[in-house]
Amino acid sequence: AEEKAAEEVVDAVSGSYASERFEFKEGSYALSAKEDADYSNAHFKAAPPKKKKKKGGTTVVTMPRAADAADVAPVAAQAEELVEVGTQSVQSWEFKAEVTGELDTHDWRLFLTKDEGVKVSLWHDIPLFTSRDPVRCNFVCEIPKFSRKKYEIATKEAGNPIKQDEKKGVLREFKRGDLQFNYGCLPRTWEDPNTPHPDTGFNGDDDPIDVCEIGLKPITTGSIRPVKVLGVLAMIDDDETDWKLVCIDAEDPWADEVNDIDDVDRVFPGMLYTIREWFRLYKVPDGKPENKFALDERFMNAAYAMDIIYETHASWAALMKGDIEPKKLDLKHRASMIETGPGAGMMGEVALAVDGFQRITDERTKSQELAADEAKAEMEALPEFQPNQWRRMSMAPQMNGPEDTLEYRIQQTTKKDEKAISLWHDVSLRAPDLPGMQDMELYNFVCEIPKWTRKKFEIATDEPANPIKQDSKKGKLREFKRGDLAFNYGCFPQTWEDPTHVHPDTGYKGDNDPLDVCEIGMLQLPTGSVTAVKVLGVLAMVDDGETDWKVVAISATDKWAEKINTIADLESALPGTLHAIREWFRLYKVPDGCPENIFALDELFMDTTYATSVIKDCYEAWQKLVDGKAGEDAAVAALTRNRRASLQGAGEGKTPPLRGDLSGLEALSEGVEPTGTVVVLEASSTTDEDHASVTIPVANMMVKQGYTVDVLYYSDEMIEKVFSVCYNTTACVCLIPEADRSKTLNGMITQIGAMGVKSGESAEAVIALLQETLEG
Repeated sequence: AEEKAAEEVVDAVSGSYASERFEFKEGSYALSAKEDADYSNAHFKAAPPKKKKKKGGTTVVTMPRAADAADVAPVAAQAEELVEVGTQSVQSWEFKAEVTGELDTHDWRLFLTKDEGVKVSLWHDIPLFTSRDPVRCNFVCEIPKFSRKKYEIATKEAGNPIKQDEKKGVLREFKRGDLQFNYGCLPRTWEDPNTPHPDTGFNGDDDPIDVCEIGLKPITTGSIRPVKVLGVLAMIDDDETDWKLVCIDAEDPWADEVNDIDDVDRVFPGMLYTIREWFRLYKVPDGKPENKFALDERFMNAAYAMDIIYETHASWAALMKGDIEPKKLDLKHRASMIETGPGAGMMGEVALAVDGFQRITDERTKSQELAADEAKAEMEALPEFQPNQWRRMSMAPQMNGPEDTLEYRIQQTTKKDEKAISLWHDVSLRAPDLPGMQDMELYNFVCEIPKWTRKKFEIATDEPANPIKQDSKKGKLREFKRGDLAFNYGCFPQTWEDPTHVHPDTGYKGDNDPLDVCEIGMLQLPTGSVTAVKVLGVLAMVDDGETDWKVVAISATDKWAEKINTIADLESALPGTLHAIREWFRLYKVPDGCPENIFALDELFMDTTYATSVIKDCYEAWQKLVDGKAGEDAAVAALTRNRRASLQGAGEGKTPPLRGDLSGLEALSEGVEPTGTVVVLEASSTTDEDHASVTIPVANMMVKQGYTVDVLYYSDEMIEKVFSVCYNTTACVCLIPEADRSKTLNGMITQIGAMGVKSGESAEAVIALLQETLEG
């Protein structure tokens, strides 16, 4: 591996130059959120780049370009000539990463060098704009999402390397938790500490302007990416204006959906709230007060944000030319530009950088006035509940009890008659086909805890109808002290991790709950929502001596989904995501004084095939649970009775039997592979005569067509429960007495029609539909 060059470390299309991981004999340096040497799954570890030792103990890592030379030659030539310094894409430049010092020490530095070891300042030498039409900016990433070490450009050091910030001799980390966005700055900008901004009343913070990049992909420390500007938030930090730009990677699959700040709230509800609340509270764990915001705490639009960029860019140019004397900093601000040498070769005339862009006047611009006057008056709030893909069931949530109390419950109900729906038992495991995705195996994901939040909501498995509640311990509501989740967290319905079964690959019994799922898509999913997902893999966590599987999935409609079908795809497309998931589960109990969790299977994320087998096992265990066949000892038997009670929605008495009398039902011929599974439903009030003369003959008709058949009872009160059980089958034949035909049949037709499922009026018609489906 030492002899292989790292792949995709320079991408002429994306502009990313940093590899996923660097391995040196002196130790491991992760130039991103990947905080330990084992962040990557062993099967998908990027090969290290070639390296050579230079004098002075500095390791130089060469970053080869992944694209063909022919593809980038025109751009590279333009970069070499530096015809237009003010607006320049850096995606074709061949950078080298030069790391000095050991990671997690005060001496660690990350430099960029170009050509023959010439240091490149990430602040002064990288152009602000990567294109003029459309306007795109170069974003320098300092802190990748899913991480908390406070890396920043060293503005007071020559060459402006990236270092880990420190305070009173201690390296800084965000105690609030991991960032849920990539954080960095725009080069060639400066927030002037000499002049108060007219809209905030406070001077600038003496730094480049900060950026929150909201794309799904973690961006490594020191990477340079083209971004689309969407808006800006005016934070006031220690009586200084500290602008927070909101941008998205121009090549993120979601980028075309958002062009302004209102689009962010519409497409990514909860994102802006998350950003503002993070900056409001991140200093509180250090004993400091909450931060404040100007402009009524509003996110200003893209036009306003561009004006702020132009202002800070002009301030930077004036600083470089010596027109502004810095208050806190000395001429080392300009040292990196000089030492890049020859200065004019890399920088050109500073005036070029602002030519055609500067439009700053003594008065506020028109776009600033419009944005300030017309922005929404109310603060952004968490999104209202939207049932997402399970609209077919027409669910309507009911909120019971005061929020943030032990009594608070979210109960899903049918929209039409407000009957309680168990998100554990009544929602089917398998999701219906979505348009264009008929060849995919999709599952229904029930979201309990939305991404970017930390309150520990969960399905109440021991309560009737299984509402969602906030978990508690010793009478106190639980929150994850580790920080906000970077993924939507919930479970698969109709699954159960059997506490009496020792899994052969882990050596531990199940944890007595539905199967957990981490949905890694872009959107925040509301608590109680049901979404069709594609399974990518699974991690075997061992928690308190129990197997606690963590399935990794992505929403089937997410714009990243078509690029990601396996764990390997995920590691390639979104490097660092798997590491973030594993490390979160490893460490989330540590703040409570508990030891780290451990993992089976060498801590690897297993592939889709393995994950599907785990799902199948848990589904079969759930079937035994609801049939009353799970467990043998008294404790488990009592648990089984309590959990089966939720199927009624009342929690009292015995659950009515679902399976009917199978006497007289024929079996498939020996050696015949079944074509599919058919469920025959008959009313619980069906007489023995009708059962023998109608139900069994119809069932046997299906057997002769090559289907395995099951007979289930139903009643109006149980129809949705039964319908959920039938959902995984190939077809369902419902035998309805003439007297009940109108009421029950209409209800069934409504359910079927809502799902777009074909129906037939007779057994023969159902068989014809089956044959048509198979032929198609």
